[in-house]
Amino acid sequence: METPRKDQEVEPEPLLRAVESLQEAHKDVGALVQEIARLVWRNADKIRKPHIALGIAESRFMPPEEAFAKGMVTCGSLSNIAALMLRHIGYRVKLVHGECKESKNHAWISVFEPEKNSWVEYDLAFPNAELTPFHKKKAEVDSWEEIRDLIERIDATDQEKEIPMREASEK
Repeated sequence: METPRKDQEVEPEPLLRAVESLQEAHKDVGALVQEIARLVWRNADKIRKPHIALGIAESRFMPPEEAFAKGMVTCGSLSNIAALMLRHIGYRVKLVHGECKESKNHAWISVFEPEKNSWVEYDLAFPNAELTPFHKKKAEVDSWEEIRDLIERIDATDQEKEIPMREASEK
């Protein structure tokens, strides 16, 4: 798969069809989230030159279908892609801005699981999408737009750039 040109609009339908198919094979939300992460990483592997986000603002605000098409696999893009897919099949999903041992600006998702009647957090950048004891939630939102000012402020002052968390996801 080749990275789309900037003037090409990327449609979300392939991701939406993919999650419908995955949903049939994975009734457990945790297994479904893990399979979404594997799908995104496999896609990135097919792209000759995957896109590396220049900062957390790009990682969080690039449309998920575009990030997928470009092979971007930052914590923000993984969270956005998973949120798009899970919402499409009826799950309530929150985006979480926080930190972990590997990054002081990290993103993951929280999914309302009706069968548990509770919100469960998943980090697609980590093994089995599980959070570590070092994860610390700073904000939980429906859309990154709710905390755009915060993210842009961090991006403008922070030297830490978004990098793929491949090592964490493959362990």
